[in-house]
Amino acid sequence: MSAAPNKSALEKHTEAINDVIANWDNIQEPEINLSALRKFIIDKIPFYAHALQMVDIVLERDDDKYLEEYKKTVTGEGNPPPIAYTNGFRIFMRPKLFAVTAEFSKKTNKPWFSTPVLGMAFIILHEIGHIVFDSFGRVKHRNFQLWNIATDYQINQFVVRIMREANIF
Repeated sequence: MSAAPNKSALEKHTEAINDVIANWDNIQEPEINLSALRKFIIDKIPFYAHALQMVDIVLERDDDKYLEEYKKTVTGEGNPPPIAYTNGFRIFMRPKLFAVTAEFSKKTNKPWFSTPVLGMAFIILHEIGHIVFDSFGRVKHRNFQLWNIATDYQINQFVVRIMREANIF
């Protein structure tokens, strides 16, 4: 569904979230081959090879919880669930949310989520960025939520740059 050009960013975002909620049962989780994904990243971006080999990647599947989190977003009671996160030793990924993100990216023309493999590679590189740059060890006295947003922004810029330099997109 394309949004009218005169809609605000908030209206477009709310419309997209409502689309996710309405079509939740039809959203298919992408197939994930973690070995192939790791090899793809190591072959294309060797800078991350050591860090990638040191972390476990855990796939979380709690679709009902994610749907409830999306519903809270529309009412202003919460934020969309993260598609992945790290505790510094493991990367936790939520496969169904990659399909959701792919739908959003079609509307925003973000090439790093144009396919599930690129989206997953981007997110893995992003989460490893938190580990490599010691995002959480450096938070100290800062507001955690603002710090996380700032580090996300910085890491995303870095990941986009290295993926472009590797001719991934």
